[in-house]
Amino acid sequence: MPAPGRCYRYFPAAQDRETLEHLLVGRQELLESLFNEADRASASKTPRFFLLVGGRGAGKSHLMSLLYRRIRDELSDRMIPVHLAGEEYSMFRASDFFLRVLAGMGVETRDVTALEDDLLVREAAVERITASAGERQVVVFVENIHEIFGQMDRREVRALRSVFQRTDDLSVIASAPSLFPGVLDHDEPFYNFFRVFHLRELDCAESKDLMRRVAEVDGDTAFIENFGDYEPGIEALWHLVGGNPGLVVRLYEILSQCGAGKVAEAFFRLADEHPRYDPRRRDPAHAERRRRARPAEPRDGERAAPEAGGRGLRRLAPDEEEDNL
Repeated sequence: MPAPGRCYRYFPAAQDRETLEHLLVGRQELLESLFNEADRASASKTPRFFLLVGGRGAGKSHLMSLLYRRIRDELSDRMIPVHLAGEEYSMFRASDFFLRVLAGMGVETRDVTALEDDLLVREAAVERITASAGERQVVVFVENIHEIFGQMDRREVRALRSVFQRTDDLSVIASAPSLFPGVLDHDEPFYNFFRVFHLRELDCAESKDLMRRVAEVDGDTAFIENFGDYEPGIEALWHLVGGNPGLVVRLYEILSQCGAGKVAEAFFRLADEHPRYDPRRRDPAHAERRRRARPAEPRDGERAAPEAGGRGLRRLAPDEEEDNL
């Protein structure tokens, strides 16, 4: 088990492999499947193109960071992993993408960028990637690939696919919060191009396991020793908020601060921080009650009719009052 220390949930790329493996819950089979596919791709020299799909907190970065490390540590004789972080993107042309890959490989690019014509830059960058990789295959990890597609015009996206189709030494493992038009629309260059993996939510047992593991990494012995006292509240909250891994970790942090007997307080703190996870907001009946509770908008030149004691607001029904507590 990793040495105790604060678990920085927002930066999985900053954690070591041991910690990432310890905190991986409910994704072990998918990790092994992706790793084995990469292994076969490197042996047969046939590229792979995978897209991991899941909302914020689903564990995409965690899984990609761990897969990157396993390929780097176990397949370095056949593969070169290159990680492109989502927050660093400034790619408007296909040539920008391949230049970033070269930079990630640690290859000099000044002579390539000195070329005046962009087509020449793109082709020279691709040739440099092939020459620098030798007999190895390059696997590029691209977080939030929808942002790259959004920055490029259609011609550049088409050029990107053209290179992927005609080279055997480039694989891509990408992520996105959801399926987006660049891979969904029939007339888009990357339609039906990626093999898609949807990241499911954790079940209740997996959520509890993740909480324990995070507590171990954090060195929170009190939470671990008294976990039985927390379990009923965790199970109740899981039915309300689900098994998004990022949310589960945040719920652990709140519970460890509030204490085992403060389940309601923990829920409302979580709902305040993440309104979209408030189950009442997903309830159509609740949304309709809130809509009806609002005063009607007056037309131009009219005044709202006074209700509930002349304040211009009608009195809430009991269940509507409870919704607003």
